[in-house]
Order: sequence, then structure tokens, then C-alpha cells
Amino acid sequence: MGRSLLAAAVLACASCAAPEAARVSVASPSSAATARRATVEVLIDGHLGGTGWIADAGGWVVTAAHGVAGWKSGIEVVSDVLGRRPAEVAALDLGHDLALLHVSEGERPFPVLSLSSTPPPVGEELSLFGTALFRHDLRLTGRVARAQAAFEPLSATGDYARVFVVAAAVPPGLSGGAWVDRSGRVVGVQSGVVTHAGRPVALALAAPVDAVRRLLEERADIPTASLGCGLEELPSQPAGFIARLPAGTEGVVSVPIRANSPARAAGLTEETVVIAVEGVLVRRREDLLSVVRARRPGEVVTLTVLSPRAPTPREVQVRLGRVGG
Repeated sequence: MGRSLLAAAVLACASCAAPEAARVSVASPSSAATARRATVEVLIDGHLGGTGWIADAGGWVVTAAHGVAGWKSGIEVVSDVLGRRPAEVAALDLGHDLALLHVSEGERPFPVLSLSSTPPPVGEELSLFGTALFRHDLRLTGRVARAQAAFEPLSATGDYARVFVVAAAVPPGLSGGAWVDRSGRVVGVQSGVVTHAGRPVALALAAPVDAVRRLLEERADIPTASLGCGLEELPSQPAGFIARLPAGTEGVVSVPIRANSPARAAGLTEETVVIAVEGVLVRRREDLLSVVRARRPGEVVTLTVLSPRAPTPREVQVRLGRVGG
């Protein structure tokens, strides 16, 4: 139908963040020094693929999944502390665009970044460290614009990543970098940027700290349930489409739908409007995806749907697939 707005907010496969302002920076000098030492560049077949950071002295490095997923070899990490070392993908969490790499332990202790115990509040200033556009050892700043979870489309999987939003304009190369608070604790991992009409706007998207903690604890792939379709909020759709629906309809439209997806198998089309999930009304994308993401792949959810051609609400059951599956 040509109504998809996925390109309006895509997690860019290179990263985000705004250049450091002239005012005093957010993280203390000592915490900034630690963050710089713990930050690494991630190379794919010798080419800069993103940023990462050391999360554990055993050689565990966190980065963005979209930069390394699918690579069985050819991954290296580089820093002044580590030198240049081969790395391997140990675990992926595609639902948060996170990857865990492992490198061999060195002769001296690795500098390590610790995790914050709580998410940052709205308005808190953060620092992002890494390499962008082949400019090394950068430190950029941003401010938390939305702390509660949002779900943004990730082009690498064709699905959604759970993120929080930072007001920052971020150049390519910083995906996987650590967003840290004033104490130098990690509160998120840079994933992408919001775009409009194909151009980035000053909104960065970061995986939340609770997801980072889980990946480090489990050190195994974390499966994420998926409907296998886009989910666009009804007010974003053309007025002509909205006019064909019952007056006052609220919900999300399942557009686009991937071939052989759970949504397609359940009979959803690109004119289907999801108005409830498990009996709970849906107004925004997050209303639906927060329920879906609480389930496991293979489980069944009940959606209440309607469409211009079938305006009477009806229930359909969808057996959930897997992000990246």
C-alpha cells in the first residue's frame, strides 16, 4: 500500500551522538579516563565496524549486534590497552541489538566499565565514547529524552529493538559504544539514530542497561518473540485509510508483513488494525510489543483486529516467531 514509515525511524547501522559542547562535560575526569581505556574499536575483516567496551576482566566485550551478527570469523578488537586481538561472537540479543564478544585474556588486567543499577532519568546528561568516521578517541554528550522503553525498527533484522532515547546527533561508527553517567557507569549501549526523510535527526537510540546486564549474566543467545510484521500507529497513516475505518478507531497497523511470517500465517494483511492484545487495548506500538516481548517464541498471543473490509472486531491467534529467525 506504500504506507510504511519504517524508514522514518531506522536504527542506523553505524551509530549516534552529539559532539561535546564547550561547557563542562558530564562525566568526571577519572571516570572519563576509565571509559576511554575500556573502549575498543571493532574491526570486521580489517574495516571499522563499530565501537565496543570491556564489560568484564575475563575478556568480555559488549557491542551492537547489527555490526557483528552473522560473522563467524574476521572480527577483531583494537585499543591502546589491548592492542589488536581476534574476537568471537559469544552471544546475541537481537531484541536489543546487543552482542557479546570474547577476546583472550591479556598479561595485564583489562580496564572494565561497570553497570548502573538503575536506568537514567529523563534530563540526565550522558557521555558516549568511541570512534566515528575514523576519528578516534571521541567523547560526545547527550541528554536522556525518554527513559521508558520504546521500540524502534532495526534494518538489520527487519524487526524492532527495545531502546531508550537520547537527545544527541550521532555520526556513524559509534554503534556499540557505552553511554555512561556522571559516575562513569554504563546506562546504555548506542544502537542507532532516528531518521526522517532519509536524514538523521538529533535523537539517538540506546539499548537499556537491564538488557546489557542480562546478556552478561547469561552469556548465551537470548531469543526474542516476534510477530514478523511492521507495526505503525494509526495516526501516522494516510487520512484516506483512516476514513475507511469505524470512527474513533485506535490501534496499530500491521504493515509491512514479511513473507512466511507468523502475522501472515494468522491471516493479517497490510490493512489489519490491531486494537487489543490479550484483551488489553492497544494505542501505540509499545502497548502491543511489550506484551509480545514478554512471551517466548512459539507461544500464542490473541489479537483483536479489524480492517476497512471487516470493520467488526474479531480475535485471531498468532503463534510467535523469533527476531532474526
